[in-house]
Amino acid sequence: MNESNKLYVRAKPKNIKFVETYFYQRECSSNASIVEDKHSKPIEQIKIVLPYDGFQFFTQQACNDVKTQLKYKYKEVDGLIGHIAFANSESVDMQKIPLTNFRTLPIEVPIINNDINIDELQTDQNICIATHEYMPQNPKVLPVNVNMTLCDEDILSEKHADA
Repeated sequence: MNESNKLYVRAKPKNIKFVETYFYQRECSSNASIVEDKHSKPIEQIKIVLPYDGFQFFTQQACNDVKTQLKYKYKEVDGLIGHIAFANSESVDMQKIPLTNFRTLPIEVPIINNDINIDELQTDQNICIATHEYMPQNPKVLPVNVNMTLCDEDILSEKHADA
């Protein structure tokens, strides 16, 4: 999307969710250990949800922002509704995220495309779900420790019978 087809819109997402997934291998033995899974890279996903409701999230004010900025008929137009700022992002591989020079992620949502037209922005019939993935580094401290006790079913039934 070129800069001339980008609108600035005063809307707020319903929610922004960060999900981090790390992979570990656990050896269950008398010398148990837990190590990073070398075959799986950690992933983090940012999920942004914005309902086109015309009221609470994509408000009448946001609809007016779109109408006053649209001068031509476009097949596709994105709206910039804000930014997510990243602190301590040096430890994250953000090659998949189009960050600005200030280490922020622009929150852009489709305003007009094949599925949405300008009249549907306030009808509460559509919702935008934007996702961004990137690869964080594994934490320096292992976040999980799993302890197990393995028992034979026959032994358990004998213990309950004695009690």
